[in-house]
Order: sequence, then C-alpha cells, then structure tokens
Amino acid sequence: MRILIVGTVPPPGGEAALALAEIATALLAEGHDVEMFSPDDRSAAHRSGRTEGPLFCLRLAWLSRRFDAVVVHFERGLPLRARAGRWWRAVTLTLLAAALRMFQERTVRFDADSPIPGGIGSRAMGEIWTAASHVVVASEQDRTQLIAIWDLPEERVTVAAERAQRRASFPGGWAADPEDPRTEVLELVRARSAHDRAARAARVTLGGEIGAAPGSPFAGDRRRAPDPEALVRGAIALCHRLVERISATDGS
Repeated sequence: MRILIVGTVPPPGGEAALALAEIATALLAEGHDVEMFSPDDRSAAHRSGRTEGPLFCLRLAWLSRRFDAVVVHFERGLPLRARAGRWWRAVTLTLLAAALRMFQERTVRFDADSPIPGGIGSRAMGEIWTAASHVVVASEQDRTQLIAIWDLPEERVTVAAERAQRRASFPGGWAADPEDPRTEVLELVRARSAHDRAARAARVTLGGEIGAAPGSPFAGDRRRAPDPEALVRGAIALCHRLVERISATDGS
C-alpha cells in the first residue's frame, strides 16, 4: 500500500515528530511504500510545503491520485494557522474532509500539544470525524467524549501510545541510545545532508539534476508545491468527486 504521512518529522518537532517518525519506520518495515510531507523545510521528508488553509487541502486531493492511504497529524499550523477565524476554519476543515475521502484509508492523529480546532463537538470537526476511517486521540477522556458526541464505532477511535520521556545527549533532543529509533533517524538526517552536499557539488560540475533514490521514509526527492495549473486541475477533480458522491447519496 502507498501511504502518505503529513506532519512534522525530525529533526524539528519534538516528541510528537519523533512519534510520527516511528510510525513511518514501522509502516516501511511492514512492506508499505511510505512518503512523508512536512510543513518544515528542515524536516528529513520527501516533500515540504504549506500545510494550512484551502490550498493545502487542494494539494492533498491532488496527491490522492498517487496514494492509497493518508495519515494527517493535526498540529500547530496544520491544517490551520494559529489565529484562523471561524469562517476560515470551517472552510478549511470541510475541504480537508472532502480531500480525505479521496483516499481508501484515512487516519487523523490528535496526539500533539495543539488543541483540536473548535473542539471535539464543533460542526466543522464533525466533517473530519466522519471522513476518517481511524482517529487517534491523546487521552481516554477525548476518546470517550468523541464516541459519545458523534456516535462513532469504538474500534475507529484509539488512544495514542504513551512515549517514554528520555533525556537526550544529542543537541536538539536526540537520544544517544543506539537502540532508540531516534538515533536511526539522526543517522538518516546526517546521510541526507551529506547526499545533498554531494548532489549540489555534482550539479555544479555536470550541470544536471541528480535525484535521491528513496531508501527510507526520510530520503528521496523533496518536492515543492505544484504550479497553479496543477492546483486548478486538483480543484476541478475534487469538485467532480464531490458531485459524484452527492449524486450517489441522492440516488440511494
């Protein structure tokens, strides 16, 4: 299965990013084809770019053509900026829910420090809850409240596993224990940096473009946002899918 993971991954991001990196590594070990899309240019992800507002939702819908499943990690600035107004929040979350439905499997995670936009019971978040095939929340209290308010099947809502809080000797919160998955991620980041330096030197020498062969969830081409025409095509495709879904609902 081709899986797209959206969220901040190391080296920035703290404990929540490290947890997301571990999820990506586990999925890769299971044999899935995993790519990562991060809002932070410093992340060792395949893609980086804007992850808030309607434009991000359109891009996610466009990417659904290439992936079977998606994992969206709600955090600060994803999918909403800090001071997004009520109208902007409603539009963004509605479009995001529509984009999620274009994937076969849809997981949304709320185990970061960022609050749930509008709260569990908000109407806009209701679109996200019903669109997701799996919801991961930070606490048992959130799980109980979510199931009670939106009448979701209990098996669709789980609580994120607790992570051991460890002291790190590496700068920026990296662990020194060689068995800690964060150590592996650090080595991947260092390898990525070394590759980028070598690629830049080669381009200067040869005048060509050299890509990176994906060998892990944290290596590969870093792609920027598509051009405006691609966004327009994505918007049209999303509208067509929405019309088809509404027509199918009316027919049934």
